[in-house]
Amino acid sequence: DLQCTTRNQTCLFYNSIVQAFLYLFIPSLFIIIFGCLIIVNIKKVDRRIVPASNSISHNRHRRTDRQFTRMLLAQVLLLTIFRLPINIRRVQSFITASMSKTETQLTIEAFLDQLLTLLAYISVTLPFYVFVLSGTIFRQILISSIRQIFHLVSWSPSPPQQTQRQLINIRYTST
Repeated sequence: DLQCTTRNQTCLFYNSIVQAFLYLFIPSLFIIIFGCLIIVNIKKVDRRIVPASNSISHNRHRRTDRQFTRMLLAQVLLLTIFRLPINIRRVQSFITASMSKTETQLTIEAFLDQLLTLLAYISVTLPFYVFVLSGTIFRQILISSIRQIFHLVSWSPSPPQQTQRQLINIRYTST
């Protein structure tokens, strides 16, 4: 509950602004900056290693660059979608903090705070799902790893199974 953590209006305002920058704008900016730097670096390395005349390799690298750019944009978009509502709610809470509210309004606001906080926490897991859904290579590696894990789990040594005929033979030979 925001009323428990920030009783002072000035603190509430600065808390809202700082959290918006720390949890929404700065991560999005870092993702964009480092993503662009990775793309530039990959292109520099490709120019040094692969001759420019190889069109098949060039098309494959362009496809990989587009896929990586799509993953970056999806990650920033989803981060914004999941983090922006809690930041808007904090600003709204700051604006309406001095107003008198009924018990029902306070309950609704507390529920909304919890729901939006949950959405903000979900945004931490988003890179994994973005990579799985938009990255072909990442998806293939994940599927291969899951198959290996299930193959290892299903291959557990078990005691030899004796058929009924074998059990009957054992009885007759032992008597």
